[in-house]
Amino acid sequence: MEWNFNIPPYIYDWLKRKPELIVVWAAFGTPLVLGIFSIFLKRFKKNGMLYRWLAYIIAGLGITWIIGFVTSMILLFSGVEGVKIAICWVILFIGYCVFATFNYESLRKLINDSDLRNLKIRGK
Repeated sequence: MEWNFNIPPYIYDWLKRKPELIVVWAAFGTPLVLGIFSIFLKRFKKNGMLYRWLAYIIAGLGITWIIGFVTSMILLFSGVEGVKIAICWVILFIGYCVFATFNYESLRKLINDSDLRNLKIRGK
């Protein structure tokens, strides 16, 4: 059974011919966008609506970066079409953004309260 999406034909053909570009996006494009959103996040007030919205997207991108890359690599080496890899990556991103939206406070506390900041380098 084939999926029926209204993807423009030139994008569909491009993704079908070069599925490795989705893996490159998952590996390098996601951290690039993550960095750009982080720069914008510093410009807004901490309690503003846009600040929270950008924080949700950053949290979703951060989670999607590693898991989306691994999933894309597995699908690429399994012989799955590039369009389906892209659709899987987008579904992962949407799912992690929803997760980050509902669990933002606990994720923020986990990052701020971690013991990683208290670690000292041995020998110095």
